[in-house]
Amino acid sequence: MRERLLQVAVTALSALNSPASGAHINSVYAASGTKGLLTLTNLYDTRMKKPPRDPDVADLAPTDSVLTVYDEEHIITYLRMLDADKEGADWREVTQIVLHINPELEPDRARRAFDSHLTRAKWMTEHGYRHLLRGGASNPNL
Repeated sequence: MRERLLQVAVTALSALNSPASGAHINSVYAASGTKGLLTLTNLYDTRMKKPPRDPDVADLAPTDSVLTVYDEEHIITYLRMLDADKEGADWREVTQIVLHINPELEPDRARRAFDSHLTRAKWMTEHGYRHLLRGGASNPNL
């Protein structure tokens, strides 16, 4: 599932970075296969702003059962958290670099932020990507 989220996010970010798209994306398609069949899924029907590369984070990530605007704004943060987790990076280093919280000065806050954002990043790979495929938090039909 992580690979699917990465595929969707890379496709979306690539389209956002193309000269033709400007600062918005109208429609991005992500390929998804089921038993060898390739289908195109409309990723965004509405315009989504380009997510910030290195945004400040809340002390706790959302726990909603649906995709939030915070999730959309922090998709890159979640991807960085997943990469660090896969590489076995020390949580203190990840907290300092990715979440901008000094674990030496605020160890409890840093650990809570790390745990909640990694949990949310993993949720995105299991459930949240489906919301992205349907248009994200800004889709009124969700």
